[in-house]
Amino acid sequence: MKACWYEKTGAAKDVLVLGEIPAPEPGPGEVRVKIMVSAVNPSDTKGRAGWRGRPMPYPRIVPHQDGAGVIDKLVVYPEAMRKNLDRLGGLIHSQRVLLALTQKGVARDDAYAIVQRNAMRAWRNEGEFLNLLKADKDVAKVLSAQELEALFDLGYHLKHVNAIFKRVFVD
Repeated sequence: MKACWYEKTGAAKDVLVLGEIPAPEPGPGEVRVKIMVSAVNPSDTKGRAGWRGRPMPYPRIVPHQDGAGVIDKLVVYPEAMRKNLDRLGGLIHSQRVLLALTQKGVARDDAYAIVQRNAMRAWRNEGEFLNLLKADKDVAKVLSAQELEALFDLGYHLKHVNAIFKRVFVD
């Protein structure tokens, strides 16, 4: 891959190298981004020039703190994704609950307070978000247990994934 890098600090004309280097392979929890545009950030300039007075953290530095590009290599671990989602105890569904409450006539501020108090309890590991909502008298006035369960369907958030992938990853 084409890159600009430095292996020692100093003036740009003395230390910057433009050339080809092997494309890095992402490890667990990492992605590789094909940088399309990159600006020179002042911290890049200071680090390259050695102004920070610290040794270089790596033997080769590819500067670009302000870059934009496209993910070109991503390793997905579905089991880890599910585990991370489950750690949240259903909190990812809070927006849908809030909207459902308002659609049933609950004032926006009241709906927010209802969702927030239950979400905070779930966050403090005082129960699963869905179960806390089912037990909340204010929620039960307007949403049945069945309606709440429908709001917690992960499929709702994934329903357009295939279309998005098809649009984004066209060869």
